[in-house]
Amino acid sequence: MNPLVFYFFSLFFDFLGDFPLKESIKASPQKPKHSLKTRRIMLKHLCIFTCLIFMSWGMFAQNGPKPGEQKTQPQPEMAQPVESATPVLKVDPASSSFSVRPQLAPAAPEAEIPLTTAEWPETDFDFGTIKQGEIARHVFKVKNTGTQPLKISRVKPSCGCTTPNWTKEPIPPGGEGEIEVAFDSGGKSGIQRKTVTVFLNTEERAFTLRFNGEIVVE
Repeated sequence: MNPLVFYFFSLFFDFLGDFPLKESIKASPQKPKHSLKTRRIMLKHLCIFTCLIFMSWGMFAQNGPKPGEQKTQPQPEMAQPVESATPVLKVDPASSSFSVRPQLAPAAPEAEIPLTTAEWPETDFDFGTIKQGEIARHVFKVKNTGTQPLKISRVKPSCGCTTPNWTKEPIPPGGEGEIEVAFDSGGKSGIQRKTVTVFLNTEERAFTLRFNGEIVVE
């Protein structure tokens, strides 16, 4: 409660308690003089009022701004930056390295290889009898009968027991290329039939070459 309010309440109740004395004085025909009680009350309240003035002044001096101190105005809140749609590279502080994955450009389409024609002197070969464990070899030949270079792009064997080797350079018109097959008969017996598929830049893209042999165990 404010000290001044407390003081006025105290003053009110003190004078209220002295009210009958004042009424009796009014009833007396003589002019009343201030009683000793009234003077004591007035002196008490004068002292209380003076103390409250000093207390209020001290409280104001304590709560008020200090000399040389400027009252700071509240700073307006800064608007948060809006995140950009542009992706930002983030580095993990726990890791000492980072990697950037480059965007790969689309591969350029392969140039169209002009077609030509080819002729096979033979497409089947019989090894006859093969001793178990021997490596049987045979060379198939292909002739370029067209007007464009002949290219053997790849040769696919039918099993892992056959290893092909072929001419890698383009074969000029009128020239011949070779496809060598090496058949490993280890661990096999009886009649064996195998194939290799040759891919060329001809209208018929793939040609199948066949070979067989009978493996005997000595």
